[in-house]
Amino acid sequence: MIDSRRLPSAMVGLLVLLFACSPSTSSPAQMSPGVPKTTQPTPTAASVTPSPSAASSTARRSPVPLRTVRPSDLVVRIDMLGELCCPSPAVVATVDGRLVTKTGDGTLVERRLAVAGVQRLREELLGTGLFDGDRVIGLDPAPGATPAPHGISARTFRVWTGTRTVIVTSMVLAPSDEAFYTPSPVRKQLDALAARLTAPESWLPASDWAVMAPRPYVADGFRVVTSTEPVGGSQPDVDAVPWPFNPAIPDFGEPLAASSGVFVPIGPGIRPLRCATLNASDARAARDVFERGGATVGDFPDGAFATGLTWRTAGTGIVLFFQALMPDQSSCADAY
Repeated sequence: MIDSRRLPSAMVGLLVLLFACSPSTSSPAQMSPGVPKTTQPTPTAASVTPSPSAASSTARRSPVPLRTVRPSDLVVRIDMLGELCCPSPAVVATVDGRLVTKTGDGTLVERRLAVAGVQRLREELLGTGLFDGDRVIGLDPAPGATPAPHGISARTFRVWTGTRTVIVTSMVLAPSDEAFYTPSPVRKQLDALAARLTAPESWLPASDWAVMAPRPYVADGFRVVTSTEPVGGSQPDVDAVPWPFNPAIPDFGEPLAASSGVFVPIGPGIRPLRCATLNASDARAARDVFERGGATVGDFPDGAFATGLTWRTAGTGIVLFFQALMPDQSSCADAY
């Protein structure tokens, strides 16, 4: 479930608008915002087929493919998994020097490392001895302690070691919870390492930087995840939007398996989620089409955006979520 306190108010309003009629169940790849379900007839397969229109005959083209990213392009990635939902990137560094970090207000900024900076960062990681193999650093209750039941956040490191990506996950405790659990030196090391990587300017020398001043992160591409489901409000009709790409919106992308690690804050839908990628220019073109058609488009702090379209005659619609890709991602097949 999405914790609405962590979303900007405009985005909360959009989610309520889009999902006022959404089913309440979800699969691992589909995170429902938890809005109460209303009584709606279940559309049949035939009812979600668009009717011919002027928009559907608009000349379309294939999207521009994204540059392929290899596992070895990654230096390190840190994702935070909140108490309620969804992994969110906190640090991403790649071999070409790109370094993306999350600020205190949830936005992402990018800087550039020099070759020496990339090497120093890699040596810092591998020199800890923490990434010899995959593992999960769990929590052991302290003797006689009874922790209050509540969700606990987690942090996942992905580090390229020269032969493969090693994944290490550790729980993240609030200071008030520390007394309930046995101290873990490894967890403390990972906490300290995450703090250093989030503020690299505090320890990397000036000679390790190509561009030290942070600027807002601008994604090179987006995952476009679509869900066929009821859409509320006065969003425009699917058939009235001159979608510029092949195939049409209902068939855009490939089905996303329920076991996929791609998490998106949209409902479970009537059909399986579909996922495709667009480069930044094509994503802007899609957004322009929605906004010119009168659709409400809401933004996330990390550069993602979402909207919904209706099929008025069918009583359903399509929700589209554009997830900003990090420099280590280039497809819907990435494991996160």
